[in-house]
Amino acid sequence: MEKAQILPFINNFINNFIAALSESLRSTNPSFRLTKCQCQCLWLSFCLAGILLPNKICWSSFHRNSFGGWEVSALSWMFR
Repeated sequence: MEKAQILPFINNFINNFIAALSESLRSTNPSFRLTKCQCQCLWLSFCLAGILLPNKICWSSFHRNSFGGWEVSALSWMFR
């Protein structure tokens, strides 16, 4: 599979995963859901893409890909 074909697959996977997660949370308890402002969805999408594209969890890579928006220590803390 070429790189150009992989990116839409990952994008579709992430969107479907987040939709399924949100639906699962709602079915478990109607008050549980991802936030309406999509902040949680965007953060989760960023994290999943950061793991799936390079096929590893690397805090320094996350830091570089966020253009310095997230420090390495903050990222590793979020995942613990």
